[in-house]
Amino acid sequence: MKKIFTLISMALVAMSVNAQEIWKAESLKDETAMKDEGQNHDWSVIKASAITKTENNAPNVVIHDPNDILPWPGKHQATDENGNLLWEKDDNGNEVPVYEPNKTDPSTVSNNGSAKLYNFTIQGNTENVAMTAICTPNLGETESWQFGLAVDPTAETNTNNKSLNAAGCDPVFNDYIKAKSGNCTEMYYDWYEYNEKGDPVHKVDNDPWDPTCGVKPAMGSWYEFAVAKNGVLKIGFFVNKNIQNNKLYFAELQADKSHYTLLDPTKLTVWGWTNNNTYADDNENTHKNTHPRADYCIVQAENLQNPFLGYVSFTAEAGKTYLFLSPNTQLGCYGFQFTAGGTDGIASVKTEQSADAPIYNLAGQKVDKGFKGVVIQNGKKMIQK
Repeated sequence: MKKIFTLISMALVAMSVNAQEIWKAESLKDETAMKDEGQNHDWSVIKASAITKTENNAPNVVIHDPNDILPWPGKHQATDENGNLLWEKDDNGNEVPVYEPNKTDPSTVSNNGSAKLYNFTIQGNTENVAMTAICTPNLGETESWQFGLAVDPTAETNTNNKSLNAAGCDPVFNDYIKAKSGNCTEMYYDWYEYNEKGDPVHKVDNDPWDPTCGVKPAMGSWYEFAVAKNGVLKIGFFVNKNIQNNKLYFAELQADKSHYTLLDPTKLTVWGWTNNNTYADDNENTHKNTHPRADYCIVQAENLQNPFLGYVSFTAEAGKTYLFLSPNTQLGCYGFQFTAGGTDGIASVKTEQSADAPIYNLAGQKVDKGFKGVVIQNGKKMIQK
């Protein structure tokens, strides 16, 4: 009897440590938006209640009133990078100064505009993970989130090649959410100034976000994952343009939730494939993150010009919030899976071990018997050669 109670206790521990939590973007579908009963389902609409609109109060967002024209009219002679005055020849061959409008620094004037930027956020929560998907459209725009796919879940089969439902996908995801606008910018300045003719013109300065700046973007689209327990976080993602040029970054937010530290990409596992090709170990279009970039980009890729879909997973720490974003593309998210305790916990308690039980690598990915390295089967670690 004592042995039975011990096994039960161990089983309960295993369940609590390794229970998987899954959130899927497809849960946001507005099923009442069907066009016709039985045909032409429109599953691409996100429930209105799923999106929250809040004012963007980032300190690096400055907006000036249209009536407040900065008082720096006129022009000056341009100089080169060494401070030498620039000259050019006119139609008669005479050297004349090269003029440029007087430069203004909009940050020298306090934020006094009545217009506001707004964040449109989507929450995706499980017991131990709170995901916040953030999208900041440009000033005056209201379009925010959309589904990347329009998959009819009532169909008997799903052959859409942008879904994470091919062999080897774990978990299976059908749809992803993606911001309609909002590339990440380090700051956002909106102001009015006089041009060289003395006419007022509207100016916007929103330099692209640089991952080395250490500050969360002022606006754009990104994902934050707040984790309550230690465990393995696995995220399904989609890059709508070639991943070779549109880099991905993972960072840990600091206590002020504004600054961050980039994560070492060797601590993350990434795998997936280019659009129009299914995942296979011997497929040239399949990518595994074996040689991360030196600039903290989480994917090392060459000649991947098509859209890219796959997973990123890593060991997350309790009480920390992680940032997932790309500087110059609207990054899609299918959803996420969280395993409390990760692969170091007790996977299962069985009196009999099955040789056909699923095999996983240390990142929690299901692998086959041809995989070489440390694996977990029946709750035990072993080395496959």
